[in-house]
Amino acid sequence: MLERVRLNDSLAIGEVGTPSASGFAHSGWPTVAWGREAAVQTAGLHAIVRHGIAALPAGCRRLEHFGEAPPGLMLRTEAYFRGVKGDEVEYDINLVGADGQVYDRMIGYRAVRLRTFP
Repeated sequence: MLERVRLNDSLAIGEVGTPSASGFAHSGWPTVAWGREAAVQTAGLHAIVRHGIAALPAGCRRLEHFGEAPPGLMLRTEAYFRGVKGDEVEYDINLVGADGQVYDRMIGYRAVRLRTFP
């Protein structure tokens, strides 16, 4: 699903591959399901690489969904780093289509720290 990620100190952009025509795409799962998974992976990679924090999802303050992406449309995740608060790392994340439309937004996505790397 997540094919590559570009990182800087405050942003991670992930390129999301489309589900295979032979399996996942025909399983009835909406775009948001695999897009949110890719979004969580993008934020997780940013937390590890830029901040030395391995973390698992803990919650999200608000989810906004703006419709399903058309089949085969390439998507990207944009994970905006909001900071570390105690044992949690926080992001705002958009799922954006190659057409420029935001299809899903995770505001205040939080992940709880499992381990810190030097």
